[in-house]
Amino acid sequence: LNPVLVFDERGFVTGLRALGAGIHHASVQTLLNVLDFGMAPVPATTTPQVAHFAWPGAPGVPAGTPVETHLVEEGRFPAALLDSARALGQPVLEIPGSAAYNLLGRVSLIVADPTGAGVSGIGSTGGLAVPEREPNP
Repeated sequence: LNPVLVFDERGFVTGLRALGAGIHHASVQTLLNVLDFGMAPVPATTTPQVAHFAWPGAPGVPAGTPVETHLVEEGRFPAALLDSARALGQPVLEIPGSAAYNLLGRVSLIVADPTGAGVSGIGSTGGLAVPEREPNP
């Protein structure tokens, strides 16, 4: 687990926990979504993730893929965006959803209501049921 609590001068702002192979990048991306982009919990946890490297032997990653390759789930980013990243020299590999589910981090998030009236919402990529991210049986 990768527990994170964020406080400001008013008190609790947000908290999250992540697990899975991508806990570090998933935590950072989710925090940026909430703190910098002001996203609500469900969009913050269900936006497409970018895994920061391709480790040898990872499911869905062909042998010989350079470790500095970023991994993304197939169909979650516009092709033009991925092509632009590649044109700038950043290797990006789209991996099947079944592999992505295990390689990308799963985050559960809670966000405080800014008025101090309690919790404004929760979001999750696997710790709680979120239909947008859970695989179909």
